[in-house]
Amino acid sequence: MSKFTVRHALIAATTGVLLAFIATFIPKLGNSGIPLVIMLVLIVLMIVLQCRYELRELPDSPPPKPIPPSAPERPAVLILGPYAAKWFSQSNTIENARYASNAAWLLVSEPQELSRRLEYIHQHSPNAQVMAFFPILPDGHETSELMVRSLINWQNLFSGLAGSFTLPCVIGLYARLSSERRNNSPQNATWIGDVDFNQQSSTDFVTLLEGLKRNLITDSPLAENLVQRAAVGQHLMDWLQESGVAQAMEKLFTYSPLQPTSMILCDHGNGFTRHGAWSNWLEQRYAVLPALSSSVSNPPFPKVIAPPPPPPEPPLPPPPPPPMPRVYWSIVLALLLLGAHIINSTWLTRQQLQQFNQQMLPIETLEDLSIKRIQQDIIDLKQYQQHWTECIPAFSLARWGLSPCRMLTKQIDQEITQLKVMPVISSTGVNSIFNSNSAKLQPEAKTQLQNMLAIANANPQNNLLLVGHSDNTGNEAYNLHLSEQRAFAIRNWLIQHDIAPERITIRAVGAAEPIDSNDTDIGRQRNRRVEMLVLPLKVTNKEFTDK
Repeated sequence: MSKFTVRHALIAATTGVLLAFIATFIPKLGNSGIPLVIMLVLIVLMIVLQCRYELRELPDSPPPKPIPPSAPERPAVLILGPYAAKWFSQSNTIENARYASNAAWLLVSEPQELSRRLEYIHQHSPNAQVMAFFPILPDGHETSELMVRSLINWQNLFSGLAGSFTLPCVIGLYARLSSERRNNSPQNATWIGDVDFNQQSSTDFVTLLEGLKRNLITDSPLAENLVQRAAVGQHLMDWLQESGVAQAMEKLFTYSPLQPTSMILCDHGNGFTRHGAWSNWLEQRYAVLPALSSSVSNPPFPKVIAPPPPPPEPPLPPPPPPPMPRVYWSIVLALLLLGAHIINSTWLTRQQLQQFNQQMLPIETLEDLSIKRIQQDIIDLKQYQQHWTECIPAFSLARWGLSPCRMLTKQIDQEITQLKVMPVISSTGVNSIFNSNSAKLQPEAKTQLQNMLAIANANPQNNLLLVGHSDNTGNEAYNLHLSEQRAFAIRNWLIQHDIAPERITIRAVGAAEPIDSNDTDIGRQRNRRVEMLVLPLKVTNKEFTDK
């Protein structure tokens, strides 16, 4: 079969599936089951044709051109914080950039500028890695209070950016900790720690501070300058905590997009031109002042450990065979159609159950029972049973096992059986137990009353329903009252013969349910009666109580 033939056969099969699906909703066709069988056959054919169409041989495509390896981009370090603009600004005020240690150092004067810097870098160097560098100069302010205030100000400015992005950050401390002269270092500085782009995991500020203390101790074995640096550095850590600077920095990094990854320390041999908050604290505590520098010099940058270069591009593999489709639309269409058909069957089932409940509602209302009502209910139930028996072979529901018809016919059969076996008795006999317009029991009523008592004693667990009737000699209200009084007369007699009063319920219908003509004396005599019904146990135990 050619490609052209497969494609058009697939279209024809799909069209047939849709037409057969529509036909299943036409009552006369859908109930026969023929459209459903046709739809299932065409669904299988449609899936087979699509598989064959997707697996057809395609012409060879030209091999892809090799991609030349891209040069690694220089990492970027963003300098920010209250001391960035004053101590790290360069002559190029437009870009505020400096290139050192294989990295581009960019100045961020205020928090609002951080988003613009990041957006610019992502647009022009999308593969470049970015970190933040937050310098802290303990002598940058005259007092620790001014220093804390500047950190709080940056924290407030950062609050508008919290949650929009995160940026790894290295904290750098600058202080003169020793008198070491480094002839081989033009910056005359010693760093404890580096800006490592390979370390991206965030750590809380307190942990970083404790780690820096440990590094000071392990970095100073015997040399005089190392011991001096370690001792003064420990005092610097103490000052950060006592002055409240450490607490202010911890809050700043908690409520800002900056995620601290490490804390490094610079022993700045050139020092500063004036003393500040930390030097004043050191003088007050130990009567020691760090040496001052004769000229202003920019603080040095730490060493940058750049991320490893990307691995070389592997040679291009041979072109793979044409990929299989992730989703076969024919299978999806089949599932949708079958699901829609099942949903429709479920909806029809629900409609049938609602119709059945409406039919059974008046029949299951046992409070309105009487012998004539039971006879009429049995006739109605047989008609309902015939109706639901006819729907059992209906293919539109039975094919999914959702048809409730068989279950409903069984339930109706149970209702008919329950009504047929319900013990009932009427006071109608050769002699009437009541005179006309009277609720007084006649002496001739003993036989009928004994029969009622026998049935009541034979069913000691069941409640009893006494239904009073009258002829039509009075008006409606009078007849209703008279029939009720007659039922009460039977009730009182049963109670006198040891029948519990809570078992007995009274119902009066007046002249509404005659069993004979009211045009003759014999007919009116037969209509003056009381019926006793023994209610089922489920009604006795749950819902039918003495009114």
